[in-house]
Amino acid sequence: MASFEQEVLIDVGALVIGTAQPFVLRQYVDTKFGAVVPQLGVYGTPSALAGIIAGGIATGASLIGMFMNKGVKDPMVQKVLLAYGVPALTGSLIMASLTQTVSSGGTSAQAVFRPQQVGGAQSPVAKNYASLSPAQRQNLSVL
Repeated sequence: MASFEQEVLIDVGALVIGTAQPFVLRQYVDTKFGAVVPQLGVYGTPSALAGIIAGGIATGASLIGMFMNKGVKDPMVQKVLLAYGVPALTGSLIMASLTQTVSSGGTSAQAVFRPQQVGGAQSPVAKNYASLSPAQRQNLSVL
């Protein structure tokens, strides 16, 4: 049995880990891998998937143990799972919903847009595309 101070430190540690997880994964893993499940859009990044899955499982296991007395029955473990799961789940959902676009990995573009001149005059779309810098052209996406 842990002392009160140890329990508080363990709970705070789980809370800090659950809060920091989405930020750390987004900073270091998302930039390297992009969307690992492109069909999910912004929720298909490693930070979103890890936070939603791990945070959801931890929160669910804790709540099932607390209210249904099944699975995790130790109150200290329930508190730790809840302290980790809630911030990981909510932080990942909020960060993913605030994300605008996600590349499908690395820096490759999802679609390439190259207008071609059909008639004698240049179309407004082609004029607009011609006015873009190469860096702006590289960042075009269909999302």
